[in-house]
Amino acid sequence: MGNKINPLIYRVQRGRRWYFSWFCEMGKYADYLMMCVSIKKIIRGFFKDDIMRVYIDVLETYLIIRIYHNKPGMLIGRGGRNINAIKEIIKQKIKRNSYIMVKASSTIDALAISEKICKGIDRKLNYRRVINDILGIAKDCYIRGLKIKISGRIRGGDVAKSEVFRYGQMSLNSINEKIDYLSSYKNTKFGIVGIKVWVCF
Repeated sequence: MGNKINPLIYRVQRGRRWYFSWFCEMGKYADYLMMCVSIKKIIRGFFKDDIMRVYIDVLETYLIIRIYHNKPGMLIGRGGRNINAIKEIIKQKIKRNSYIMVKASSTIDALAISEKICKGIDRKLNYRRVINDILGIAKDCYIRGLKIKISGRIRGGDVAKSEVFRYGQMSLNSINEKIDYLSSYKNTKFGIVGIKVWVCF
């Protein structure tokens, strides 16, 4: 069961929160859901599918959007021009004002690890060396376990394959475990490479 569901959703009542949050009237659930999905697509499209976490709180008159990224300064832009541009796009398409916060993610969470692997693939580095460097850093940090799965035509292989790298303990079945998880992908000239990261604290 541990490999068949999202570990974050499985533990949402144990200190985890939903990506979208709102209270709506009967019959408007689908409208609110499609609105939040559209906002997330706008943000990811503006930054060219950069790896980030987006949390959206829908209030009565405006939206609160929290974006977590390894390098928040790059997202904000000079003088906050990127954030202002996103606000204008959301106001035109969704017809709501928004308040956007960009925060730095932790250096050892699943988001930062996925971003480091994607940058290694961009620079055409050996993915095994990149992941082994990450595992070495994990041993010096206060984490109990780390699991990385990478799938696809890695480095232009003729046949797609999957490889799993592990360090320490990782119990996905226990609901009391504090686990961070992220599923991402990277477009290459040989196809899409999928990356999944589990971090157990």
